[in-house]
Amino acid sequence: MKTLDVKRIRIAFDEQWRVALAWDEGPAYRHGLGRLQGTKAVDVIALDAETCWLIEMKDFRGHRIENRGRVGPALAEEVAAKVRDTIAALVWTQGRAECPAEPELTRFLKVLLNQGARTGPIKVVLWLDQDRQAPAASAVAELIKRELKPWLDVRVIVTSTPGQECWKTS
Repeated sequence: MKTLDVKRIRIAFDEQWRVALAWDEGPAYRHGLGRLQGTKAVDVIALDAETCWLIEMKDFRGHRIENRGRVGPALAEEVAAKVRDTIAALVWTQGRAECPAEPELTRFLKVLLNQGARTGPIKVVLWLDQDRQAPAASAVAELIKRELKPWLDVRVIVTSTPGQECWKTS
């Protein structure tokens, strides 16, 4: 079982997951498009048997005042920009000597690019932990999907630590 610790949150990936990487902390992103000012990235990329998962982690616990009003359109735009830049950065990694995890990234990108031929969309997850309940998760998910809709067909899931149902691969 592989575990990733991101922003005080631990995610465990069982053996069904083919790839699970802390993307925005990894060398392929940091030494690639991450060097460009203004480029953003999701925290984790993961690949199960057929689905690409782009996961953004937000831990607003203990920071309620600073993040008041942030859960809504601004957060949806931020997540959509991170998804867009992550996909561009993944494409950039192909054939680059400075990308030590290239075989894993190639597998991930191959499935990502073949999603149009599959019945299931790419899954974008916003893992949002906060002290108090904010707007309904479905409303935030719809805002993110609307931001991505013009160019990417995705399924968006907004969840938190207690609701880990999105990690089931079957």
